[in-house]
Amino acid sequence: QALARTSAPDGRLCPLAAMAASVAGGLLLLLGLAVEAAASVPGASGAAVPRFQLGGYLENWVAAGDVPGPFNVVYYAFLTLDQQPDPWSPRERRWDGAAIYETMTRADISQVMNQTDPTWENPHEWQRVKIQDAIDRCKGSGALFMWSIGGWSDLTKTISDEQIPAFAELAVQLLRFGGDGIDLDWEHVSQYNGTDPGLFQQQRAVIGKTLSALRGAMDAAGMQDKHLSYTTRWNCFWRSSDAARHANAVAFASDGECLDTLSNMTSAGDVRWINLMMYDAAPGSAFEGAQHFTQEHYAAVLQAAEAAGVPKDKVVMGFEPGHQANNGIWEGFDIDFGVIGKMSSEGYGGAFWWAMNEQNSGTNAYTPISTEHAWQGSVGANAHYTADTSAERD
Repeated sequence: QALARTSAPDGRLCPLAAMAASVAGGLLLLLGLAVEAAASVPGASGAAVPRFQLGGYLENWVAAGDVPGPFNVVYYAFLTLDQQPDPWSPRERRWDGAAIYETMTRADISQVMNQTDPTWENPHEWQRVKIQDAIDRCKGSGALFMWSIGGWSDLTKTISDEQIPAFAELAVQLLRFGGDGIDLDWEHVSQYNGTDPGLFQQQRAVIGKTLSALRGAMDAAGMQDKHLSYTTRWNCFWRSSDAARHANAVAFASDGECLDTLSNMTSAGDVRWINLMMYDAAPGSAFEGAQHFTQEHYAAVLQAAEAAGVPKDKVVMGFEPGHQANNGIWEGFDIDFGVIGKMSSEGYGGAFWWAMNEQNSGTNAYTPISTEHAWQGSVGANAHYTADTSAERD
């Protein structure tokens, strides 16, 4: 349980001073021109992006279960910048620049994945076998295997601009061991607003710069068939000053993260899709007076993405069907199926779940009860059921 709960958002109401009211000039045009560039480019060894994604985050600290199951994208959670990630108190440090770390072994992922002969020469062979099995199962079924780097427990100051080339080089080395791409899930880039303006501005820009550097390094290494995704929160397409105009959204520290990320990329086509975590929000903290997310709130998020010029096939919505951090209340099966059905029929990128093997069986009395769909026993079981049912309907 040392790493249990690594994908929570900032989750607390943190009103901000008004930010810049608009994105840097030309962002909409940049995004619009990126549709074609962002299309999947499958290579001889790479898997194409599914028409409608059904993604599942795979927690590495519990049994994997059925992989990939009904999911066509699997995210290995997590690799980190911190060798000693702390979910209860993420460390306020920058990356040491030495390695990308695997969180179960607390070792350099390149050392973990190094296949030795004899096998006992790799002290992390026990974990390498588990990871390789997941990669092989995904490949055998045609599902994408994505390395997710970050999570709630990771370093709050991520990396400096000067460290970006080194990070990109290590990411390319990682992909040589296998997998279909990299998912960046750096969840603290808005933490220093109001306390360290310089660091705040650097962190809000660094994800975009890193994604473009990664894309360039991967292409230079002949990895045009590998993919890049970026995981953020539902409120990333509006500024705090505009929040109330989006279905009465409440200001969050992470407001506008996608706008800053995209405006700091060389090309919006460098990121293939954007995952939106729409869960783990305390009652009343995301939208004024709302105990949980509703169809109206999901529609507001999708409309904001469209207004920002983000192509529909880049937008992937995230769900956590059951117990949530920050006393968040799951909105229930019926709302989830309604949102997924709308997104599938309208050409959006897909859906994902935290997490495909999450064992928490806790329920919330305020979650709307469905007359059609029964509780499956845990968050992970609900995720499997929703993904499987959605695949049958698609």
